[in-house]
Amino acid sequence: MLSGEFNSQQELEVLAERVKQELSGIDALGSVAVVITPQGLKLVIADSEKGPMFYRGGAKVTPFYQDLLLSLARLFSNIENKMIITGHTDASRFKGGRKTNWELSSNRANSARYYLDKGGLQERHIFQVSGMSDTAPIDLDNPKSGINRRIELYILTAETLRQLNEVYKEFPAFSFNEQKPPLNEHELDSLIDSSKQQAIREATRNQPTTPFEVMKRYD
Repeated sequence: MLSGEFNSQQELEVLAERVKQELSGIDALGSVAVVITPQGLKLVIADSEKGPMFYRGGAKVTPFYQDLLLSLARLFSNIENKMIITGHTDASRFKGGRKTNWELSSNRANSARYYLDKGGLQERHIFQVSGMSDTAPIDLDNPKSGINRRIELYILTAETLRQLNEVYKEFPAFSFNEQKPPLNEHELDSLIDSSKQQAIREATRNQPTTPFEVMKRYD
């Protein structure tokens, strides 16, 4: 049984092989791509010869993929790495109604999370659940390709988790009423002009910068 935390490339290779063994045991190798990356282990779960992962136009998981997610949950339940779950759609649009691919991909990601939870993957294992609509297709030449409809599970290394926590860390405690008032038009024009001049001087010294980077110095 897998346990502990997997961070090095060698450890991720061991984890990947164990995942493949699990998939082989349930005849699901053709439904999941297992990819080792510097950030962790990525599992791409997509439609296959076993059928679609979701019933058409909805977020209900089909029986084969329910069992697949339950099996993966049992496999990952004792490891310490955090996981990101993302849902992806193809570029086809809904006809009529107010539902979009953003809602669909988010709902599908959460459905995958539900079955992982049901299989024993505890809430503490989940770092993020999100829908990405059709913004990250696998098949760039055919955005409506079925391969673009997928769920991705990303098992994060400790270093990747640390970096993400830096992105999402809490702001220092402050009151919204304590924020500086906005600049008036004259002050804003002066700031923009000053930042442009600074950017030109930086470029002249062969130290590339942008006006936006310069503006940060005035915060």
